[in-house]
Amino acid sequence: MLSKTQNLLIIPFMLSCLLPLTACLPDMGLFEEKYKPPTIEVSSMVTPTAPNQPAQTLYCKVGHGEALFGLHWYAFSETAFALYRGSYVNITLSRLQGMGGMNIQALFDNGGQKLIFCPVVNALPGQRIPCSSLYAMEDDLNDGIKRTFDIPNALRGSAITCAYQQANLKSLIIPTDGGK
Repeated sequence: MLSKTQNLLIIPFMLSCLLPLTACLPDMGLFEEKYKPPTIEVSSMVTPTAPNQPAQTLYCKVGHGEALFGLHWYAFSETAFALYRGSYVNITLSRLQGMGGMNIQALFDNGGQKLIFCPVVNALPGQRIPCSSLYAMEDDLNDGIKRTFDIPNALRGSAITCAYQQANLKSLIIPTDGGK
């Protein structure tokens, strides 16, 4: 058995031996920085920008997967919405079963190729929140696109389709036969 004095001396000795080993750990800050989802400053979400050209309507529909309603994830109803270049729009998703809704905000950039989706949260203007981005060429948007769709802390396992003409929106139904 070690005496109380010996125990007190061993603890600082062990800590001093472990300290150099921390230099061998991988740089988690670099890993986290490299793989963090894109963020957007909250103040830029609430201040819409004026479009540089006449607004072209982009029609979208999101569905399947789950949305974060409060503290829990639930299936949500398919939701259609329209976006205009250089403008923001708030989109309300409703629970498929039960009551409740949650909001996301979408921006269709002035260039017509980038869509940004963020959860609507209570945050200070300088705070940054994780968002999701989609990129598409104008020809692709003419034909209609379909993508898997996740927004950090808001949506998971969902799908989105967008097109300049509603008739070109793709089906959000996920094939059950493996796509055959």
